[in-house]
Amino acid sequence: MFKWIKSLHPWREFLRLGVIAWILYLIFRSIFDRAFHPDYEAYCPFGGLQAAASLFERGSLACTMTSAQIVMGAVLAIGVIIFSKLFCGVVCPLGTITEKLSSLGRKWKLQVKQVPEIADKLLRSLKYILLFVTVYYTVDSSELFCKTYDPYYAATTGFGADVNPLWAGIAILVFITTPIFIRTAWCRYLCPLGAVSNIFRYFLMFSVVTIAYILANAAGLQLSYVWPLAAVTFLAWLFEIQRKASFPLPLSRITRNTSTCNNCKQCTESCPQGIPVGKLKEVRHIDCNLCGVCVASCNQQKSLTINHRYREWYPVTIAVLLIVLGLSLGASIRIPTIEQQWGEPNDLENASTLTISGLDNVKCYGSSMAFASGMKKVNGVLGVATYVDDHSVKIWYDANKLTPTDIRKNIFTPVRRQIKPVPEDVRQLGVITAGIDQLYDVYDAEYLQQLLLQNFPAAYGFETTFDCPVKVNIFYDKTTSVDKNTFKKIVEKREIRIENGVNIRKVKLNYQLSGMTISDTSIARNEFMKMMFVPYRKTFARFDRTPIPSIDTLRLSYNHPGENHYQRMLPYLTSHLSSYQAVLGVRTTFGRKNPELQVFFHKEKAGTSQIKEWTNADKLEIHYANGKKGSITNPFRSED
Repeated sequence: MFKWIKSLHPWREFLRLGVIAWILYLIFRSIFDRAFHPDYEAYCPFGGLQAAASLFERGSLACTMTSAQIVMGAVLAIGVIIFSKLFCGVVCPLGTITEKLSSLGRKWKLQVKQVPEIADKLLRSLKYILLFVTVYYTVDSSELFCKTYDPYYAATTGFGADVNPLWAGIAILVFITTPIFIRTAWCRYLCPLGAVSNIFRYFLMFSVVTIAYILANAAGLQLSYVWPLAAVTFLAWLFEIQRKASFPLPLSRITRNTSTCNNCKQCTESCPQGIPVGKLKEVRHIDCNLCGVCVASCNQQKSLTINHRYREWYPVTIAVLLIVLGLSLGASIRIPTIEQQWGEPNDLENASTLTISGLDNVKCYGSSMAFASGMKKVNGVLGVATYVDDHSVKIWYDANKLTPTDIRKNIFTPVRRQIKPVPEDVRQLGVITAGIDQLYDVYDAEYLQQLLLQNFPAAYGFETTFDCPVKVNIFYDKTTSVDKNTFKKIVEKREIRIENGVNIRKVKLNYQLSGMTISDTSIARNEFMKMMFVPYRKTFARFDRTPIPSIDTLRLSYNHPGENHYQRMLPYLTSHLSSYQAVLGVRTTFGRKNPELQVFFHKEKAGTSQIKEWTNADKLEIHYANGKKGSITNPFRSED
């Protein structure tokens, strides 16, 4: 019994199962707490290495990646070079599950004892091919391509938005089944992170290829990154199948004392990778990840050691120290998602800088590029850097042409928005004019809408205009008494919860109220609705082909003329109705007294009752541009 417990290497098991327990905690908490949205790749070293490749080639980080992942990727590389593949051996949750499945396969006598040599060599190429494809498409798009198929990401996110269900489903099936029949099949043959780790074990080869690539480009050849990527993946596979060993790295390796070893083969039996440890003096096998299980299983006068010293604790301790180092450095180093400078060198040398935080529209590579594109149009702006981790930007500008206020004005997006329908008994709306700091983009408008909706029931709409601070006119039921101190507490709340279907988001706020006045004037309900009204019109190609006498219009009440949520839903209603040949188009318009939702239709193909039924369906059937279909609850079904 003691021997069996000892062979488990308890410290390794504690760490690995602790990692899985933490992931399960995140998953179950997100299920029961709809406001909790964990980032399952916050410290993913493979994502960091892909992001580093994108940064090196394109000068930008892959979408949503930050310096934390980059640092963890660098720490993994250093760990492999010096200590071996410790992440694979004592941390990786997929590696843990693979080993357990392999153990089941041996217990059930379903596992092949040895894969034929030729098949083994061919199968080992798969992880390098997958690595090449993954890095290529990641760099090409600045999006983590591995998210489309990664079984870990698919399982933890419940097949989230970035996952390709078919690819991820196949990957999960292969991940679960193959280790039962082939020992640690996923790690050995399919894991792209395993391929990366092996490349770093052949660090001299990697260094030669990288230096050659740099020198070639310095000489003017302008080679694509694809060439060194192809070279290192091919050469690593070639080295692996030729010798299945690395030299001279890593510096740490399992060593066997042949004079004290009794050749019991317990080490070979316990090795998760199936390496014949009992036949080797030094374990340089490419599959060895220095897990230390063989060392823990040896009970013969400490015949198995690490670098000739008995260090059963060594792998777990070093792995933990590397993780702590990565977390510490990741928190202290900042790498911009993009950094672009288009000004002249002399201007940049004398440029002023402005840092602005809280720009929630800067949330990934694509939105960062859109922000930079907008800033290029501003005369006097010389460059920008964006940081998606805290939604902040750094702007270089010519102080002779611009002031910080000018830059903020160009970033600012004015908004006019209705919060909710105005009841007919509310005849007059009063106006509160407030100065609010930290209002910039449409996301801030969304947050302000939710803040007022949840905490100031008398508010029905607002409009923003640029000033320092931003000027906000809030329209409210004039019969309601407004206390300035209470209003200040509402505006300066530090958190709101936004519910979207089954999900809830907690949003941190940092608004500051800088003065407010309550106007003596008022605005009539009808005039307010006209002011908030945002027209919409979409007709189909068949509209122009239909004779005018054959076109009829169904008019429905539309109670949400300026509400952003309903404006966003109108294209979905249009997509739904486009499936019916009798429907010719949709528009919203302001009638004599109230807004209307109008549906144009061919009266010889359908009647008003049929059009009303389609418009008021429980679900809207959506047709997306990529050919996919979906459905959402119809928010317009009660408009009539």
